[in-house]
Amino acid sequence: MAATNIRNLTLILVIYLNNLRSSSPCPPRCSCYLDRSDVDCNYAGLKEIPSASSVPSYAQKLRLKSNHIHLIPTRAFEPLNQLWNLDLSNNRIRALDNQTFLGLTSLEFLSLSSNSIQAIAENTFEMLSSLKTLILNNNCIGFIDAQGFAGLFNLLFLDLSENVIQEFTEGMFSDLVALAEIRISGNNITWIASGAFVGLSSLPSLNLSSNQIGALREDAFHGVKTTLQRLSLEHNNLTTFPPNVFNGFPALEEISFYNNSLRSISVDSFTDLPSLCFLDLKENRIAMLKPKTFQNLPDLIVLDLSYNQLDAIKGLTFVGLREIMELRLEFNQIQELESYSFFGCSSLSVLNLQNNQLHAIHSKAFEGAYFLTTIKLDNNRLTTLPSEVLKPFRLLHEITLSNNSMSVLQESAFQGLVHVRSLDLSMNNLSMISQDVFNPLVNLRVLNLSGNFITAIANSSLSNLPKLKLLNISNNFIQAISCNTFRGSGNLEMLNLHQNRLTSVPTCALTKTPLIIKLILSANQIHELEEKDFSKLDSIQEIYVQNNIIRIIHPLTFFHLGRLNILNLDNNELTAVHQHWFSNSLAIQYLSLSHNKIQVINHRLFGGIKKIETFSAVGNPWACNCSNFWMTVNRSIIDLKMSHLYVCDSPVSLKGTNAFESISDIPCTLPKIIRARAETFHLAVKEEEPLRLTCKASGFPAPKIYWVLPDRTKRIPSSSGSNVLMAMEPRTYKGGYYSCIAENEVGMDKMHIFVDVIKALSVTVLQRFVAVDENGTANLTCLTEGYPEPEVHWVSPSGHKYLGYQHILESVGNNDVGKYYCVAKNSQSTVNDSALLAFGKPPLIKSRSTNFTFSPGQNIVLPCLSIGFPPPVVIWKLPSLLHIGSNYTGGRIKVLENGDLIIENLDWNATGIYICDASNLSGTDSVQHFVSVREENTCMQLLNPDSHYKKLILFIVVSVFLIGVAALFARIATRKKKRLKIIRVQPFQEKNQSQVSQVKITETGL
Repeated sequence: MAATNIRNLTLILVIYLNNLRSSSPCPPRCSCYLDRSDVDCNYAGLKEIPSASSVPSYAQKLRLKSNHIHLIPTRAFEPLNQLWNLDLSNNRIRALDNQTFLGLTSLEFLSLSSNSIQAIAENTFEMLSSLKTLILNNNCIGFIDAQGFAGLFNLLFLDLSENVIQEFTEGMFSDLVALAEIRISGNNITWIASGAFVGLSSLPSLNLSSNQIGALREDAFHGVKTTLQRLSLEHNNLTTFPPNVFNGFPALEEISFYNNSLRSISVDSFTDLPSLCFLDLKENRIAMLKPKTFQNLPDLIVLDLSYNQLDAIKGLTFVGLREIMELRLEFNQIQELESYSFFGCSSLSVLNLQNNQLHAIHSKAFEGAYFLTTIKLDNNRLTTLPSEVLKPFRLLHEITLSNNSMSVLQESAFQGLVHVRSLDLSMNNLSMISQDVFNPLVNLRVLNLSGNFITAIANSSLSNLPKLKLLNISNNFIQAISCNTFRGSGNLEMLNLHQNRLTSVPTCALTKTPLIIKLILSANQIHELEEKDFSKLDSIQEIYVQNNIIRIIHPLTFFHLGRLNILNLDNNELTAVHQHWFSNSLAIQYLSLSHNKIQVINHRLFGGIKKIETFSAVGNPWACNCSNFWMTVNRSIIDLKMSHLYVCDSPVSLKGTNAFESISDIPCTLPKIIRARAETFHLAVKEEEPLRLTCKASGFPAPKIYWVLPDRTKRIPSSSGSNVLMAMEPRTYKGGYYSCIAENEVGMDKMHIFVDVIKALSVTVLQRFVAVDENGTANLTCLTEGYPEPEVHWVSPSGHKYLGYQHILESVGNNDVGKYYCVAKNSQSTVNDSALLAFGKPPLIKSRSTNFTFSPGQNIVLPCLSIGFPPPVVIWKLPSLLHIGSNYTGGRIKVLENGDLIIENLDWNATGIYICDASNLSGTDSVQHFVSVREENTCMQLLNPDSHYKKLILFIVVSVFLIGVAALFARIATRKKKRLKIIRVQPFQEKNQSQVSQVKITETGL
């Protein structure tokens, strides 16, 4: 019971406190957040601190920034014992005392920046024992009492910058034992008293920049030597410092003397600094460095001596800097590098010697610095680069030699430098590039040859640079580039040929660089862009050809450039813009055609570049009529700040007026196709009927109407005007979309009509006889033609339906064989075709082999009737070895459908063996017949004009005639004419008899 009462009392107390808190007021003009624990009075125009009664006592944050508060009353914050964040910055507070912050025992953050506080009195912050951050910058503090920061034992950050403090008294920071950072920059400190930083035993960073310190005592940093890591003395008046002032800082990592007046550095200036990594001596007046000046800094990594007055680097100057990685000597007056200038810098990686007066480099100047990766020698007076200078540095990655006076490069200048990735030779006097000078640079990525006097590049100069990405040859005198110039630079991505003397695009050379992304050809003398100029640059994204004399651009010049997004054609002599230039350039975002001679741009130009964001065409002689109505339609992509530069040139009445305003006043309207009936968008026409389509359109100027057929060809009807009819004869048109397009100078409109061509339906079975083994698989397939597309199914002998063009039967049995029908049906008709499925049977010829004897002139039939499934194919082999098939008809020989052979008007040539072969998928069968033609009597043979005897008689007559001639010549012969007659006649007769015998044998054959 007692426990229950205690819980109830606790609940009542919590509710009471919450109600009390919610009823607490919020100061006027302020806002309260987080249940009034965060009070925001920033920028409220307050002239005094809100009363204690108006601020909730449990407030944790009170923000009073940027008001007009002049005075903080005594004990103004005493009730706010839970406050931990107080911001009083940017007010007009002039004074503080030890009662100002009474009661703020929980305060951790206090900002008093940008006020008018002039002094820090004794024990001003004594009551703020929890304070961790104190910001007093940008005030007028000129005096700080020795006990001004008393009691701040937990302070971590103190900002006293941008005040007028002149000195620190001894022990001023003695209570700040936890301080981690102090900022004292931007004051008027001229010297640092002994023991000024005593007590700052944890301080790692000290910023004394932008003061007026002219000298340092040896014990100036007593008290922070063991912990200090970063020390800034930038923008002071130091001319020198005692030898031991920076002796014995075990944790010091960075020292900056930037922008002082130091004239020299002695050997003893820096000793016993084992952790020092960064030493900044930039912008001083150091004129000379003695040998071994930095020998006591073996762990130094970065040394900056830029913007001094050094005129030479003596040998052994940097001995001892064995860990140095970056040495900066730019913007000095160095004229020569002596031998062993950088000896001892065995880890040196980056050496910057730019903007000096170097005219000579000793061959052993860099001896010992073998790990150099970057050397910058630009803006000097070098006339040559001896090959021995860079040869030892096998790890070099970057070489900068721009803005020197080199006219020739030795062929061995870069010998062995296989790791170089960037080489800058711009702004020299080079007139030619020898063939093999760059061959060793096989890993080169960037090559800059701009601003020279190069007139030509040898074919093999760039042939061994397979990794080259960026090539800059701008501002030279190159007139032409040969095909093989970039032969070995196939990975080139950026090519800059700006301001040369090219008269055409180096098309042939560019075929070797298919990966180019950015191409700069501006400020040349190019007069035409041809279709093939960029056809191989599939990856190109940016093309700059401004400031040429281009008059003609082929319609397909940019057609293959699907990734092109920037094109600059400014300051040329273009008079027209082809509407299809960018029909395939879907990615283009920036297009500039300014300062040409263009009068009209077709509205279609903007149809292909739908992603364009910026378009510029100022300074052209515009024709202010409906042809340029695009100006009013596409204002979103035009910089309207430049609209006053679009000026009318014609007609005369509008010349000199603003093109945008003048064109807007013309009553131009877009074409509009009038659609009378919605059902006309889908039209069905029988193929035997003519096609007639009508298109109506309105607009000003009156639009031209044409049709685009399904095959993408254009047809312009013979009629014109707003009611155009297109007629096509039967069977001369195809189904698909027919597009009516109405177009005028302002734009276009489209109407699409889909035409269905209804064709007669037909079905064809691919295999009418299908033989299958028992339990085998059969494939039934049919094809259809016609429109509309039919529904197709197979019907089995038992009447079952199977959808589809193909029907596959597996494990065929007796119940499956029979006739199958392929049925095709559409809205117009139903057709079918059949296939017979049966078990395969080998062929069987019913007739037997027979010998036939016939008389000449007869008509004969040789039987070859066969059965089997599928129906056998019959082939006859004739005595003449000729093979003929069924339904063959040739001369007197015919093959009937049942396989029988017919020979008409028989003669002796028909004698011989006739073989009939019948075959199907299951086997073959054959039969042979012998046919002989019996002889007729001799008289009949002689009368027969086709007999071979007629030929024999003719032969005998000729032989007798020849014998008579021979006898006549024999009488005229010499004495031995009788013997000669016997000798000549006998062989001749034997020969004739032999011929006669041979003729007989030949003629008796078939």
